[in-house]
Formats: sequence, structure tokens, C-alpha cells
Amino acid sequence: MLLVRRTYDKHDPGEARARWEVPGGKVDPGETPWQAALREWSEETGATLGVEPCAGWKLGDYEGFIARVDHESDLRLDPDGHEVSDAGWWEVSQLSDERVRDKVVESLGLITPLLKASFHRHTDRIIDHYTPEMRSALRQVYQGDTVRQAIRAAYGVRKATTTTRRLTPAASAAVGVGAGVGAAGVGMGAAGGAAALGVLSAAGTSTAALAAVLAALYVDAYLQGGHEAAEAAHGVPTPTVAEVPADYWDDWKPGIQVTPGPTLSQLLAEATVVIREVTGTQLDRIGAAITKGINDGLSIAEVEEQVAAILDTEARAWLITETEYARAMTAAARETYRLNNVPKVQWLHQPGACARCMANAAVSPIPVTDSWPSGNVPVHPRCRCAEAPAFT
Repeated sequence: MLLVRRTYDKHDPGEARARWEVPGGKVDPGETPWQAALREWSEETGATLGVEPCAGWKLGDYEGFIARVDHESDLRLDPDGHEVSDAGWWEVSQLSDERVRDKVVESLGLITPLLKASFHRHTDRIIDHYTPEMRSALRQVYQGDTVRQAIRAAYGVRKATTTTRRLTPAASAAVGVGAGVGAAGVGMGAAGGAAALGVLSAAGTSTAALAAVLAALYVDAYLQGGHEAAEAAHGVPTPTVAEVPADYWDDWKPGIQVTPGPTLSQLLAEATVVIREVTGTQLDRIGAAITKGINDGLSIAEVEEQVAAILDTEARAWLITETEYARAMTAAARETYRLNNVPKVQWLHQPGACARCMANAAVSPIPVTDSWPSGNVPVHPRCRCAEAPAFT
């Protein structure tokens, strides 16, 4: 861990005078905590940090961040002599030294696990592997022929509606829009979208492929979460899963088979809830696209093209994969912390975290048996927060 030593100043309080500490300082008006930390870090070390933080911790009004570099030599240190007399690397085991500033020592229960853990070691590889499979599975939920039939049914309603007379102002008020042709257009689109959803609902969904992808993703994410949490807690991986090859942690390969324990079994059982949410959202998006297409005067072919893009979007497949990966990894980590008698967990956040995530960070750490006020990871889609053990 990189620390800086304050230049001796007799006016400093004794706990700070010429002591080693984390580079940092006060937040200026208009700055975020990360911007302030990075500015102060660069001013005090004289170095440029070209990486983003991988974790953060809070202790009262103090907020800190962890960033990793491959080698000490990657940073060209040139301390500012007015404030900092020296900068140097410390072993984690040395951080309780009396030369280190008290507020750093007080935070060691939060900081040390972050330095030793390799959180989300294979996240990118796992998500990159399962995203194409998720995309393929999402395409299979609603078959192309069924979607085309639904769109044609929507346009059949539209054709029938256009033969009726224009809506009166009183009638248009019932659909919450202005009088005249515009109101009729909204009515046609809504009726057509409803007709399309009726066809899709009657046809049912094909979710077997989606369930299979989620099950495989949960297993890999669960194993990784348990192993990395054990490293952070200086304990043993959760004993509720089968043995895996020795090189699995360093050289991840998909498709590992395990015997699910209680937590993993619960995740697999809850996959049906996730599937309902995914298919329900997809159905809503299809209905909205058809409704808008009719209102905008698009042809059947143009609406089919827009709906096909909804069914085949890589971004949505990636979003679902990343979110569900985080859910399984967090469940495994929390189970592992409990099994290794970790008393508390802390909330790891990155710069720019949303208000809900920062509300969790504000009360961090919490007992390992408690839940966070805004919900556990993932609080929302694309949530990049995580949990770590806390020994303070």
C-alpha cells in the first residue's frame, strides 16, 4: 500500500506530526469525493494514476478508495516537499506500525480485506462467455413467426379502426389526449398493441434456454464469489459445493458441475422469478414498440424490424448477465463470510454510485446477518457495488 509521510510541522496535532498516512485531503466545492481524493493524491505523490478505483470504504465523514497498479515501478513518485517529505510502499502486515497515522490504523479493519482480496477476478471473462448465450436464449422466448402474427393482428385492428368515424372531444377525453385525429391515432395504436400482446400471451413463451443459461451462470458466479470471499476473509471456501479443479480459480473455464448447497439451490429456485421479470419486460417493450409504430404510421415491415431489434439486443443480454452474476456472487460471498465467522460486511462502491448505493455505503459496515437499507447487491441493473468483510 502506498503511503506518504507528512513533512514535519510542530503545529500539527501529535497523531499527525511526521506520520505516514493515505494520500488525501478535503473536498473542494463542486468536487466529488473521488475527484478530491485523486487531486490530493496526485498533488502529494507527484504521480499520475491511470486506473479507476476498484473499491471504496467509508468511516464517518471519511471516504477512501482502492486502486490497483500492476507494479510499484508503474508510478513515478515525486512528492511535494511542502506537505510530504517521503512516499513509499508498505506491506499490509506493517500498517499497524506506530509510525502510521492513527486514523489509518483505525480503518485497517476495513482497508486490509480490500488490499488482500481479488474481487471479481474473472467477472469479464464469465460475462463475456454467457452474454452471447443469454442473447440467443432471449431470442427464443418469442419465436419469429409468433411475433409476426402478433404484429399483423395489431395492424388488423388498426385497419378496422380507420373505417370508423373520428372521435369526438368527449370520447377522446376518455383516453387522456386532445380531440380529433391525434386522439384517434393514440386509440388505434393502443388497441393494436393490446391485440399484439394478446396473441403473444396466448402463444406462450419458450424459456427453457433462458433457464439453462441462468443456471450455468449462477453456478460459476457462486463458485467465484465463495472462493474470493474466503480469500478476503482469510478462511476457507464455502463447503456446500463440490470440489473443483485446482486451476479453476486461476484459469476459469465454463461448464463446471457442482452439487448445489442451500444458498445455490435457492438461487436456482429463484431463477423462475427472474425469468418472469425478463419475459414480462420484453413483452412490455414489444407492445410499446408496436403501439408507437402504428401511431407513427410505420409499415408492418418497419415495425417488424424494430421489434426484431428488441428481441436481439446485445446490450440487454449483457445487462441481464451482469446483474444476475452479481446476485449469485453476492449470495455466495455472504454465505462464506458467515461460515468463516466474519462479524460485519462493508459496502464497496465506485465513484458515481447512485443515491441508493451510497445510502448503503453511509451505514457501512453492518452485521453479516443484516440486510442493507436499499437492498443487497445488485441494488439495480448495472450495479457495480460489492461486499467485503469488515473486522472493525
